[in-house]
Amino acid sequence: MHELEPEKVEKTEALAALDKILASEEFAASPQLASFLTFSVRRTLDGQGPALKAYTIATEVLSRPPTFDPQNDPIVRVEATRLRRAIDRYYANDGAGDDLKITMPRGGYSVTFNKPKAGHETARPGKPDKAPREKRTFSLKMPLIMMALFIATTAAATIIWKDRLNIFAERSNPATSTTSAPSNEPATLSLPTPSKATGAPKLAYWKPRLAAFSVSTDSTATNLMHEIGDILSHFDGMMVFDETAMVDQIADDLYQLDGRAKSGKPDQIDIRLIHTASHRTAFVRTITLPKDEDATQELAKKIAILIGGRDGIVITDPLPARTDELTKPINPRTCLSVTNAAIRSQDAGLMITARACLDDMLKQASNSSMLLSFSADLRRLEKQGDAALAEKEAQLALALDPHNVRAMHVLSELVDANNPGLALRLGDMAVDLNPYDPVISQAQAKRLRAAGLTGRADRLQAELFGVE
Repeated sequence: MHELEPEKVEKTEALAALDKILASEEFAASPQLASFLTFSVRRTLDGQGPALKAYTIATEVLSRPPTFDPQNDPIVRVEATRLRRAIDRYYANDGAGDDLKITMPRGGYSVTFNKPKAGHETARPGKPDKAPREKRTFSLKMPLIMMALFIATTAAATIIWKDRLNIFAERSNPATSTTSAPSNEPATLSLPTPSKATGAPKLAYWKPRLAAFSVSTDSTATNLMHEIGDILSHFDGMMVFDETAMVDQIADDLYQLDGRAKSGKPDQIDIRLIHTASHRTAFVRTITLPKDEDATQELAKKIAILIGGRDGIVITDPLPARTDELTKPINPRTCLSVTNAAIRSQDAGLMITARACLDDMLKQASNSSMLLSFSADLRRLEKQGDAALAEKEAQLALALDPHNVRAMHVLSELVDANNPGLALRLGDMAVDLNPYDPVISQAQAKRLRAAGLTGRADRLQAELFGVE
């Protein structure tokens, strides 16, 4: 394949190639990615490709407001990663024989146009042929599914908000309260101002999350550190900032992620993860910088998962050596870590502790999509769990944040028996948004096999080996 200069590309041929991509199943199910690709192709054909910046994409394609700050919000990098993966999947299947191929190289948002060299076949040499994509065994299209999901989430939101309002109203009304002592619980869902006199978790000024990273790097380590940051941002509850943009009132969940060339050894990089509040080094590695882009991405994937995956350093870091040493009340960050451990181990004692502290957090931040998804995930595994309530919580989490991957995964697990078509769609969306979580990928591979889609299951499993 050789790259064509944009001005030498026939516009009608390029737009025909774009239309073919957009008509594929891959892009028909992802209108946002289709819009992103269309915008980039047209701007590149108009000669404006090199000028495409994150702010332009965010405000003109992703419907972000004019106040959008690309330093604080990684949405464009996340969507660009999704788009590149979708393009790769298209050309590995439906578009394998296309004569003109459109790609988006890393490091920017413009596209390139490629054609096979004379005398060369379109297939890449040395690569085994991919199995053809199987036909889906269910007929529901994404717009109908998402409409049904929207209706369900809206209804669930109404039910849960009413339930929470009733609970708060009962606790605030001495005439209806079951306790004789007056309650200090708020009568509405507005967040209370935390009292300095108590040890209660201070959630009023904090959006619940697992960790935030301030990423700093030198020129040698830039590509690797950007890849690590992009992958970390795929995980729910992780926020990634450039070093200069780091501003936050709560320091306990902040980490400095630093990558620098090792002194005297320009091919080696020291990577350090430092807990900001305590100045404690939580992770340090010296690695040899890979020679090619694919190897760099694979290395970044392993490091990012080691830091922020389900068993990652920042997830287990707040846990005490012994769970019976947990002080009460449990602070928000430790509660999230305990909940992760409870979901992973399904230990009865941890699940009880996690349920109690999660419920306390939800009293103050009942509109937190992340807390609701954690609660739903835990609830579906509890021995006395309420599956119907878990489903409602997952639906509400998605209504509040349509990109909540954990909520998608939980809902796909809960609806699998009664609506396998919707479960498969939700699973596909979850894997697409976060292809680095083995739990989500394994669950989806299992569903694909049950539906007879063994080729897709095998490919997903093969990708998973690179993660694990």
